[in-house]
Amino acid sequence: MYNHIVDRCPRVEEALREAYRSRPRKTDSAVGITSDMDEEGKDPCVYGSADVGGRHGGGKSKGGRPKDPIWDEFTTTDELRKRRYCMCVWCEKEVKGDTTRMTTHLVERCTEVDASAKAKYTVKHRKLDDDTSVDHVLVALAPSTNVTMTSPQPNASREPISPVVGMTREVVSPSREAASAVDVAALGPFPPPSPPLPHPSYPAPRPLEPPGRPDTMQQQQHAAMLSELGLQDINPGVFGGGTWFGHGPMITVINPSTNQAIASVRSGTAKEYMHVVQSMDKAAPSWRQATAAHRSRVVRHIGDVFRSHHQRLANVLALESGIVQRDAMTLVANMIRRCDDAAAAVIVHSVTASTIAAVHDCAESRPLNTMQIVQLERFGPLGGHVGLLTPAHSPTWTGAMALACGNAVLWKPSLSLIAIAITRLIASVLRSHGYPPACASLICGSGADVGACLARDKRMAVVCYQGSVEHGHPVGVAVAGRLGTSILELDAHNAMVVLADANVDVALRMVLLAMGRRVLRHVYVHVDISDRFCRLLTSRYQDLVVVGDPFLAATTCGPLRNLQAVQSFSNAVNAAMSYGQILCGGNNHTMDRSGNFVAPAAVLVDDILPYVQVHEERS
Repeated sequence: MYNHIVDRCPRVEEALREAYRSRPRKTDSAVGITSDMDEEGKDPCVYGSADVGGRHGGGKSKGGRPKDPIWDEFTTTDELRKRRYCMCVWCEKEVKGDTTRMTTHLVERCTEVDASAKAKYTVKHRKLDDDTSVDHVLVALAPSTNVTMTSPQPNASREPISPVVGMTREVVSPSREAASAVDVAALGPFPPPSPPLPHPSYPAPRPLEPPGRPDTMQQQQHAAMLSELGLQDINPGVFGGGTWFGHGPMITVINPSTNQAIASVRSGTAKEYMHVVQSMDKAAPSWRQATAAHRSRVVRHIGDVFRSHHQRLANVLALESGIVQRDAMTLVANMIRRCDDAAAAVIVHSVTASTIAAVHDCAESRPLNTMQIVQLERFGPLGGHVGLLTPAHSPTWTGAMALACGNAVLWKPSLSLIAIAITRLIASVLRSHGYPPACASLICGSGADVGACLARDKRMAVVCYQGSVEHGHPVGVAVAGRLGTSILELDAHNAMVVLADANVDVALRMVLLAMGRRVLRHVYVHVDISDRFCRLLTSRYQDLVVVGDPFLAATTCGPLRNLQAVQSFSNAVNAAMSYGQILCGGNNHTMDRSGNFVAPAAVLVDDILPYVQVHEERS
């Protein structure tokens, strides 16, 4: 704490800082510098003396971890030490973990550390022989950075922020790009690094790109993706009566990979919701009176239009939501399949049976290769409209069948840009067939304002909701209060069971590919293979779980949608430490790089306790 107040704390007053500097400190030539926390009966913080080429030879803390001046010690309690966040004194970024993680940050990711300190921690990181000193590493670093070192003066004042004991530094402003371009692996003819030792901390995923703001070329590419579907910088978020409008609050759409604004959407209000529903009342009769075959052709045409814009829709979905591009392609493919299924379900099918095996007790049997006419039940329109409250999916997931049955559909989405693009395509198909586009209306807005109006409106015969239990329960209660019909697709805690005779390699690959997605929550492993399963899961995590840009082919896990989701994730990981063990993942990369990137976590729980609430929370 003394070193923190004197050297690193940016908020302490200068008078208090000088008072701490003038305080007498206990010293011992054999041990080094001892913190004045000994006077209060707490765990002493001992630093060993170090020179340019030496290692820190100080003592150990109460928990057994070697002391190091790059750490801000808050406590020595084992439970709290797991949850603490330590700050790099050079770049002031929080790095969660232990000394190994902080050393890795300094060697590989920190862009503000000077060459001398980086050389010292490179030696420590690679566990080189004692004859390999920091001077050898500095010789290799000399062409890349301009560093001037001076010997320490006996009576010289301490540098305010000097993390290296026994030397001062003078760096001639190297650029961030030049500092990050230092290849530590090519420093010299050093022996290969030793294999990593088993450590209680969990490994970090392999990032794909360094932190930084998106360049102009990337912004131009994103703008081109939006313009291909008719999206602009400012888009009206309400479609009703064949026109686009919106006078509600402005919604800024953020790219979760960079936390940069990509477009804005003008949301709707409760008054505009009433206007949209009135336009649907006028447009619904003409669509309802059309034959089932004609409605089937229109819905099939909508699927064909989606098929022609498959790649463009997937790009916008990945850009706005942060999901991996191949997963976005799968979601759009499901939209197309739902349209084809709905178009085929509302008409009469003629099925040719190539072989009909009929066994009768009597002598007369039915001949083979006969034609059987299968008459399906005709889907009829409802007495009202269909309201869709979906977070990210297209209205065709449920709305395709509703349109094919002759109902008008109102969509209240969570993702605004992809919703506007999809609604434009559906409206163009309805216009081309001579039907009012108000049969497929859209309103963007808050769930507390627009969503509540939709759930309580008696003109909505069916309300479909997809999302969390927390938000889906009020929707179900509101619809049931007016004796309406609701279709709720809420979160499911999907699980996988790995038996003792299972193929562990296949099970591991399935688990690792599912991490970062909402398709798998729990894995129940047989006790006979649990140790091997956990060991292999930890070792293969870095190779198969790659967190990065959703548009890169190697990425398996994209960013979370917003900072609130990142905070919920961090809270869940911290809560998991109180009853389980983090096997892998759980890292928060918002401090190391731009964007809402986190590493999917795997928590080992020996016994499912009844009071563990993290299993019931959506995070």
